[in-house]
Amino acid sequence: MWRTSVPLMLAAFCSGARADYGTDQTGYAAAGRYDLIERQLEPMLAKGPLRTRDQHALCLAYAKLKRYDRLLPCLDRLQALVDKGDRRTRIFGLDDATPAIHLMRAEALTDMGDYAGARQSANEALIWLRREGSGDHDMVVNAYAAVAVAVALQGDGTLARQTVELLKGFKVDGDYKRAKAMALARANMAIGAWADVINVLESSEASFQFDKMLDNFLSGAAFAGRNNWVWIELPRAFMLHKAQLEVGRLELARAGFDRLLSMPELSVNAEVYWQVLVERARIAERDAQWDKAMDLYRRARDVIESQRRSVRTETSKIGFTNDKQSVYHGIVRVALKLGNKVLAVEMAEQAKSRTLVDILASKSDFGSDSADVSEIGAAFSEFNRLDGELAIQLPEFSPGRRTDLLVLRQQALLRLKSLAPQLASLVSAGGAGIAQMGAGLGGNETLVGFFGVGPVLYGYTVAGAEVRVHQLDGNGLDADVSEFRQSIKKRRKQTRELAEQLYRRLLAPMQGSLAGRDLLIVPHGSLHYLPFAALHDGQRYLVQGRALRYLPTAMLLGLLPSAKSAAGGSREQVVRLLILGNPDLGQAALDLPAAQEEAQALQAMFAKNSELLVRQFATETVLKQRAVEFSHVHVASHGEFSADAPLTSRLRLAADGANDGVLTVSEIYGLRLKADHVMLSACETGLGQVSNGDDVVGLTRGFLYAGARNVTGSLWEVDDDATAELAKRLYQNLRNGVPVSRALAQAQESVLAKKPHPYFWAAFTLNGAGR
Repeated sequence: MWRTSVPLMLAAFCSGARADYGTDQTGYAAAGRYDLIERQLEPMLAKGPLRTRDQHALCLAYAKLKRYDRLLPCLDRLQALVDKGDRRTRIFGLDDATPAIHLMRAEALTDMGDYAGARQSANEALIWLRREGSGDHDMVVNAYAAVAVAVALQGDGTLARQTVELLKGFKVDGDYKRAKAMALARANMAIGAWADVINVLESSEASFQFDKMLDNFLSGAAFAGRNNWVWIELPRAFMLHKAQLEVGRLELARAGFDRLLSMPELSVNAEVYWQVLVERARIAERDAQWDKAMDLYRRARDVIESQRRSVRTETSKIGFTNDKQSVYHGIVRVALKLGNKVLAVEMAEQAKSRTLVDILASKSDFGSDSADVSEIGAAFSEFNRLDGELAIQLPEFSPGRRTDLLVLRQQALLRLKSLAPQLASLVSAGGAGIAQMGAGLGGNETLVGFFGVGPVLYGYTVAGAEVRVHQLDGNGLDADVSEFRQSIKKRRKQTRELAEQLYRRLLAPMQGSLAGRDLLIVPHGSLHYLPFAALHDGQRYLVQGRALRYLPTAMLLGLLPSAKSAAGGSREQVVRLLILGNPDLGQAALDLPAAQEEAQALQAMFAKNSELLVRQFATETVLKQRAVEFSHVHVASHGEFSADAPLTSRLRLAADGANDGVLTVSEIYGLRLKADHVMLSACETGLGQVSNGDDVVGLTRGFLYAGARNVTGSLWEVDDDATAELAKRLYQNLRNGVPVSRALAQAQESVLAKKPHPYFWAAFTLNGAGR
C-alpha cells in the first residue's frame, strides 16, 4: 500500500522537514500519530470541503483512532469526491481511493458488529482490485482477509474457508509476504484454524519479533518514549497465545497470558485486555483453581462494563472476538462450583441486560418522561463523551489516563442514574441484586428464570430471599421449542404431548417453588419464543389458576414506571383508552377488517373514555404525539419483526405528512408514555431479536422503556374471532379493576374454555409490572 519506501519516510520524519502540511501528514502516518493528522485537518474541514488527498488522510486517521462515528460520514464525503473525479491520495500515493474507502468501511463495520455490511464492503474492494489488476497486493490480501472474517462471523464457515484458500493461493512478491502472512493469520483465526495461525505467526514472513522493534522505531519510542505496542503488537500476541491454548499447548498459553497480564500497558487496550482475562480464566478452570478463575472472570466483567460502546475494536485486526457472554457464563459456572447461588443468579440476569446495552450503544436519542429533560440530556451527553474517549486508540493513551477517564465516566453514570434510572439501565448493565429482585415481586409471586448456552441450561427461582438453582437439560431445546410452536400454529393433535414434555423438562424440577404461586418468567435464548402459558403438567395448563407475566431481564425490577396513569385514577381501571385500528397502509392486501371490528367493539365498551382512530386517521404521528395523554393504548395493526436488524422491527401505521407510518423499535425508545397498559394486537408483536445475551430487543421492550408499565404482544398471528374475544374479556377485567396479569390470564382461560387448543389463546404474553 505504501508508495514511498520506509527508509525515505523515516528520513523525512526524523529530519523535521516542514516543506508543507502534506509532508507533515506523511510523517505523522509513519509515526502512527493519526491523532496529529486529525488535529491538523479538522480545523481545515470546518472552514470548507477538503480535497481527496486531505479527506482520505482524515478518514484514515479516524479509522486508526477508531472514531467510527466520524469515520462513516467521512467516507461518504470521500466517495463523493472520488465520484467527481478527484481520486488521488497523498498518503500511500494511491491513484484511486476507491478500494481504500471500501476497506476502511469494511474494517469499521466488522468492529461494529455489522458483518453483512462489512462483507459487502470487503467484496467491493476485492472486486475492484482484481478487476483493475491492481499491483497493491497488500490491499488485495487484506480484502481477502476482510471477506473471510466477515463471512465467518456471519456463520458461513464453508465460504469463509474457501476464501482463506483463495488468499493462500494468491501470489505476492517479497515486499508483500509479511502483509499476506498477517492477513492469513487473521483469516485463520476467523475460521478457527488454530494450528495455521501459529504456523503463520511463527513464520519468517510474519516477522513477528522484528516488527516489535520496527513498530517502536516508527512510533518514535526510541526518541520520545512513545510506542504503538498496545495497538499493534499486543493483538498479535493475543492471537498467538489464543491459538496455543486451542491446540493444547497449555503451558505456552499459560505463560504467554501471564506475561501479558503482568504488563500495565495491557489495560489500555480494553478489548484485548478482557479477552486475555477470559482465556486465562479458562485455563484456571481447567486447573480447578476456582477462586483464581472467579477473580479473572470478574475482572473481565469489570472491563466490559467500563465501556458502553463495546464495539469490537480489535475484531478486524485479529479476525476473532470472544463472545462477551462467555464472561457471564464463566462467572455463573464458577459461582455454582463455589456454592454461591445468589451471585450465579445475579450474573445470569446481568448477562441478559448486557446485550441490550451493546445493541443500543450507537443510539443517542432516548425519550424521557421527566420534567428535567434538558438536565438529563446534558448528563447523558457528558456520559457519552467520556465513554467515547475510552474507545479511542491514541498512541499516548496511558494506563493512568484510562484510570482518570474511568473515574470521570463512573461519576457521570451515577449522575445519570440519579436523574433517569431507566435511561442509565440502557447504557450500563448493572442493576438489581437478589434483594431488589425479591422486593419487586408480588406477595404470592415467584420469579422463574433460565440461563444457559447449548446443552448447559440452568433454571432458578427467587421467592423473597429464597434462591434455588437447578441444572436442566438444554440438549436440542431450540429444536423442541420450534417444534412446539409449529405444532400450535398448525393445530396438531400432538401439541398436548409436546406441552407435557416441555413442562417436565423445564418446570417439573422447580415444581416445589411453583405450586399455588403467580409467576414472573424471565426466559433466555429460544425460551423467549415459548408460550409458557401452554405448558401442561398432566392435569392443567400453566396459566390455569394463576397470573403470568414476563420480563426480558430481572434487571428491570424496580425500574418500571410507578403505578400512576396518565389521567390519574385507579392504576388498574381504564381511565382513557386510545384505540388505533386497521390503519390504511396503501395496499388492500394489508387491510385488517377484523382488527377494525375489534377496535370498534372496544370503543363501544368504553364510549366517552376512549378515542378511536382507524384507516387514514390511525397514524404514526398520533401515536407519537398523543399516546402520552392516555392510560391505556390499543394498537390493532401489522407488526413486522427483523431478526437481522432488531432496531428496525416495526409497527405499521398510516402515513401522513409528518411520518412515514413505520414506527421502528429505535423510534419507540424515543417515545414518551404514561400508560398502565399497551396492547399490540398485531402479527408477532411479542417477538424480538434473541441475541446471545439476550435482553430481547422487540417492540415490547421499547414500549416498556418509553414509559408503559405493561405491554401485551403476540407470538404468532391469531385467529380473528379468538383475538376479539380475548381482547373483549381482557378489557372487561381491566375496567373492573383486575390487575393486568390476572386480567389476561382470566381472559385466556375464558377463550380456553370455548376453544381448548393453545393456538387460540396462548399467543398473548404480558411483559411488565403485572399490576
